[in-house]
Amino acid sequence: MPEATATEVDGVAGRPGGSDAPADDAGRPIEAERAAAPDRAMPARDAPAITGAGVVIRPGVSRRSQRLLEIIPGVVTWALILAPVALSWRFPQVVAWFVLTFDFYWFYKAVMLTGSVVVSFTRIRRITAIDWRERTFALSDPAARRAELDRRIERVVPAIAALHAKGNRAAASGGRAELTRLRDERKDLERLLARRGSGLPDPTRLWHVALIPTYTEPFDKLYETVAALARADWPTERKMVAIITRETDTAGREN
Repeated sequence: MPEATATEVDGVAGRPGGSDAPADDAGRPIEAERAAAPDRAMPARDAPAITGAGVVIRPGVSRRSQRLLEIIPGVVTWALILAPVALSWRFPQVVAWFVLTFDFYWFYKAVMLTGSVVVSFTRIRRITAIDWRERTFALSDPAARRAELDRRIERVVPAIAALHAKGNRAAASGGRAELTRLRDERKDLERLLARRGSGLPDPTRLWHVALIPTYTEPFDKLYETVAALARADWPTERKMVAIITRETDTAGREN
């Protein structure tokens, strides 16, 4: 004879597991109620999920929106390429104006980019030609440095005139560049003294701090950058180099 189950033995309110089984206020067993309504406990995969405030989140909607946004750039690109060909048969004047406007726009962009590159290159050349070590340590005696700049300017002005009179234009151009550099340094020194007065920092206590942002840079390039800073004409004990990279740049961190 097969052994009776707990449900068959215990007939109290049909509760499985005996009279000590948990039940709700109406006397219905909790486990039996959960088993009778599995769909309510575990909603179907394709059913819309309802969150607080009655917001319905349908699976796949965000993915479709993302895919649509990914398609838009390609559609716009091909539309710009094919539209002039298709419209040239019916609206040739509109297409001509569109092409001319497009060409002039990119011509303007090219001219502005070229001008920016030339200006940046000129500024870099002018900055690298300055002896920054001399200018920095001259701050220990600003009055003497200003007097020396005045003497240099007085000597350079007649020298430029003499070179120009002899027809040596290349040397005269170099003299004018030197004169501009001296005048700029005197102007910067006067501005610094007017802003800070005589309380200038001690040049021998200044640090040369270099911040190097990098990401997946090869070791050779990073090495040459740090080596150039090491060869810079500045006291070694007053140099500080910080290499900045992302936490995910494993190769860069190893370098």
